[in-house]
Amino acid sequence: MIRAAISEDANEIATLFFRSMPAPWRASAVEDAIHSPTSVVWLWEENGKILGALILQVCLDEAEILTIATAKEARRRGIGRSLIAYALKEIGREVSVFLEVRSENKAAIAFYKTLGFSVYGMRKRYYRDPPDDALLMKFGKF
Repeated sequence: MIRAAISEDANEIATLFFRSMPAPWRASAVEDAIHSPTSVVWLWEENGKILGALILQVCLDEAEILTIATAKEARRRGIGRSLIAYALKEIGREVSVFLEVRSENKAAIAFYKTLGFSVYGMRKRYYRDPPDDALLMKFGKF
């Protein structure tokens, strides 16, 4: 089930991010996003356990997916796809959505392309630990 995150979810979401990515968000940053008027945090929860989370920042007619993760044991079940589809539906068709993804993360790039995102640029040496370029992807009117 998808629902909006609340403060009490911040630690569990941060743990999910810690287990899923090289540079995870801390619980305090997740909580800041939960309370920010320009961010939304949605999560996928089953039986009281958070299996996926997405943080999106919205400004007028643009939005950026800041981060998304699915628990390793729940991958390939459509949770990430459902979270993004839900976000796109909630923010509306008139909003363009952007994201950055590691250029070496071929699975994520292919995943985003199946959702209708396209590559429009690159940021050289954007990521550290490990070093990598960022591909810039977009969905929407721009």
